Amino acid sequence: MAIVEPRGFCGEVALVAHAVRTAAGSFGYSTVRSTFGADGSAAATLLGLARRTSIDAVAVIAASCTDRFDYARVADKVPVVVVGGADCEVVPVVATDDRAAASRVTEHLLEDGAANVWHIAGPEASFEAREREGGWRGALERHRAPAAPVLRGDWTVRSGYVLGQVLARESGLDAIFVANDNMALGVLRALVEAGLRVPRDVRLAGFGDLPDAEYYSASLTTVRQDHRGLGNLAIEVLEGIRGTLELPWRHTIPAKLVIRESSKR
Repeated sequence: MAIVEPRGFCGEVALVAHAVRTAAGSFGYSTVRSTFGADGSAAATLLGLARRTSIDAVAVIAASCTDRFDYARVADKVPVVVVGGADCEVVPVVATDDRAAASRVTEHLLEDGAANVWHIAGPEASFEAREREGGWRGALERHRAPAAPVLRGDWTVRSGYVLGQVLARESGLDAIFVANDNMALGVLRALVEAGLRVPRDVRLAGFGDLPDAEYYSASLTTVRQDHRGLGNLAIEVLEGIRGTLELPWRHTIPAKLVIRESSKR
């Protein structure tokens, strides 16, 4: 079985890939790892694997499915499942319900008394980033809260730090929902350097519940994804895929809001 993941990514993607490898092993699969580039499409990588190896299944982590033709060509040869990321019509997708989770963390900040919730999103090309932004917007609309302009980072701590410096200069800054924990760490550093106290002056929440999130200088309120559940579901789909799923097929699993110090007053 091949596990194909984006090159150079870490954090959430690494946790999901590890969960899929673990689940594959429990189902008796041996695995090979391959990567695809920053363009977000794994189709060319999949075709190369299909030509060079005798793989019997493929799990693609956090990919775009824009190249539908090539995905369909590979899926005709071997079972393929996309784990997270894509809105795909030619192969099945299993993913966290990012939109619902982002909505819940935004509602938590509002219900805890925040008058406004700013959002630092991931890259516009990222499906997860768009879903999390959508959840944030939906919660604001339901609560009739103002929507500040979205700031967009690249998932890295550094981009969070730079955007946190921008937000630290905003008057009336009350709460920030950041689309992943790495960027939230950078935001936290920028706020502290600007003399703002978290959570007394600014409430802060992230997404992903990375292993270090509870050890940030203000332990981070965040969203915990069910990586094990994603991994197991991905392999179960591959096990029973032939002739059993009507495409497009997408299944999401819920995530858990983890409330810690950074959002409490």
